[in-house]
Amino acid sequence: MQLHLGLNESGHDMLNAYWKHLMALTCVLSFGAVNTLLADELTVADYREIQTLYGKCAAALDSGDGESYASTYTEDAVFRLNRDGVAGTPTIGHGNLVTFAERYYAGNQGNGPHWNNAIVITPTADGATGSAYFVLANVRNRGISVTAIYRDVLKKTAKGWRFASRLVEADTPADQPVELTEDDYAEIHQLYPSTCGHSTSVIRWPMLTPRHWMVSFA
Repeated sequence: MQLHLGLNESGHDMLNAYWKHLMALTCVLSFGAVNTLLADELTVADYREIQTLYGKCAAALDSGDGESYASTYTEDAVFRLNRDGVAGTPTIGHGNLVTFAERYYAGNQGNGPHWNNAIVITPTADGATGSAYFVLANVRNRGISVTAIYRDVLKKTAKGWRFASRLVEADTPADQPVELTEDDYAEIHQLYPSTCGHSTSVIRWPMLTPRHWMVSFA
């Protein structure tokens, strides 16, 4: 059944051309809208992979596997720890992240596991941002060494999702005067042989239970 609008052949040709242009324009606008929408969205698989990345990163650091730890970051990633309102020196690149993880493990021998919680992943135009609470436990003293929040930038690479940058904002504890005991001096003295050749400073991490001395690499 055909619809006759009283148009001659030329009129039909113009009408057909109009509809073709309209359909083409509709497709272009729709495609652009979908692309804009998808650029700022993550799939269920993306969310799962990013959440798994948080776990892999913590497990690798706690086990002293420097290569696995660094592989959760992009090659040019930047890591920085801010403590007591003071910005820390950034650790940049794969090799430096490997060294960081290995030194961290050498300083605590697996007695400082990380616990991540309240992970929030937000899609962006070029990847995602993430945040998470983390608690650094102290196994030997059955206490808490540090509480902090991660502020991450994530990018999807050819190898999957990776941290492009990580800022750790450590919570500032209430000021407490510290008086060194003979045990403190003995514990600090024992730390130095394992850090020969490195520029180090010894710090006391805040704890809810008796505190524990650890090494901070400059």
